Amino acid sequence: MLSAWRSTPSRSEEQGKIPLSSILQVNLTALRATFSEAADIVVKEFYLGGRVSRKIAIAYLDNMVDSAMIHDALMQPLMIWARPAFTGDLSDAQLLKEIKTTLLPAQEIQDLATIDEVIDNILNGNV
Repeated sequence: MLSAWRSTPSRSEEQGKIPLSSILQVNLTALRATFSEAADIVVKEFYLGGRVSRKIAIAYLDNMVDSAMIHDALMQPLMIWARPAFTGDLSDAQLLKEIKTTLLPAQEIQDLATIDEVIDNILNGNV
C-alpha cells in the first residue's frame, strides 16, 4: 500500500478512482469503510522490522487465505527478518526495493495505485 499522493489529478482520478495516499491511515480508513459489513476482513498493522517509524499493514479476507502462510510468508519476514536489513535510514523507494528483492518473492508483488485496485485484489484472495 505504498504510493505517493499526487497533487495533480492522475489518470485514475479522472476515471473516478481514488488514488492511494502516502498516509497509511487514510488508506486503511477507506479500506475499513468499504469492508465495514464484512466480518471476515482482517487488517493487521505492524512495524516493519520492529521500527516504530515504519508502520505498515496487510489486509485480506480470512476465509480466502491461509493464515499460517500469511504468518510465514509475510508477517515473519516483514517483522523479524527485516530487522538487520533496515537498520539504516532508507527512503521509501529504497525500502520498497529491498522488500521486493530480499524479503518477499518479487513476482508475487503488484504495484497498485488506487483503493479500487486494492479492494479488487482483496476480493480475489490476495493480501
